[in-house]
Amino acid sequence: MRPSGRNGVLILTSIGFIYRLYRENLYRRRGLRFKLIPLEQIQDPDAPARLHPEDAEIEDLAASIAEIGLINPLTVKPVGDHFEVIAGHRRLMACRFINYSPVPCMVREGEDDKTYETMLAENVARKDLSPIEEAAILREMQERLNYGVGTLSKVVGKSPAWVQQRLQLLHLPPDLQEDIHERGLPIETAKALAEVDDVDVRRRWAREAIVNRVGFRSVKLWVQSYQQQKAIEEVTEETIRDIEQQREPTVPKGSCWVCKDRYPYEQLKSVLLCRNCYRELLRALLSAEIDGEPREPTDNDSNRYALQGPAEAVPAGGGNNNPS
Repeated sequence: MRPSGRNGVLILTSIGFIYRLYRENLYRRRGLRFKLIPLEQIQDPDAPARLHPEDAEIEDLAASIAEIGLINPLTVKPVGDHFEVIAGHRRLMACRFINYSPVPCMVREGEDDKTYETMLAENVARKDLSPIEEAAILREMQERLNYGVGTLSKVVGKSPAWVQQRLQLLHLPPDLQEDIHERGLPIETAKALAEVDDVDVRRRWAREAIVNRVGFRSVKLWVQSYQQQKAIEEVTEETIRDIEQQREPTVPKGSCWVCKDRYPYEQLKSVLLCRNCYRELLRALLSAEIDGEPREPTDNDSNRYALQGPAEAVPAGGGNNNPS
């Protein structure tokens, strides 16, 4: 039987009053007190839970607040002459969107570690966070509070394996983290694609897996095929490298006129000489070979020094043989 008339109003009012007293008493036991705070005095959290809140998401929440009010107050902490959000960042953004002020808040006056524990537990329990956002919150708490996996799992009410899995996501390549957060790439699929070291191939396969909803097992087959092909290519390249190292390169060489040693042609210098100077140079080289005793060069001497053209007689003492 539903209450009606004045008696019904009194009953509903009493129930609402009792519930409000119960809630305020519960908050008080948790170190919280209720307060209406002007919107401009509330600042964003130091480590937001959402990396990139969607505009449409904020607009929908703002419309709900405008229609029925803010049912779940923000949790804030005093910082100087203002307040910082511990839990309820999206609700704060929605209030700003419609300029909803003053904002119902629960103020925590407790220790800083307890404040972050509260933010962690509430935010991780939400259903609208991506796995990467959950991982970012866990890492923030791990570094800030020096919590291990076991302590984190107790704070958030999850298994140690779940916490460890989320933290491992932050070791994935940035493009896969973005696909998980922005496009809903499944975690197991992302882990399989992380074994592909070619960034272009990995991005193309991730996009195909998202658009065509390719399952994990199919993606795993892609990755295995990629690794097998890569292994074949590495063996082939190593074999070719070994063959090239064993093959002795043949570099064309020529003899130096003076020291007779052989050098690659790029290390030898060419000299332009007239016929008379050429003959004098031959005579000097031959003289050096026979203890300084000069003699006339012959055709064999020209061939011996890798010179082209027959040797011609030169007047004794050299000089110019051009007719005067």
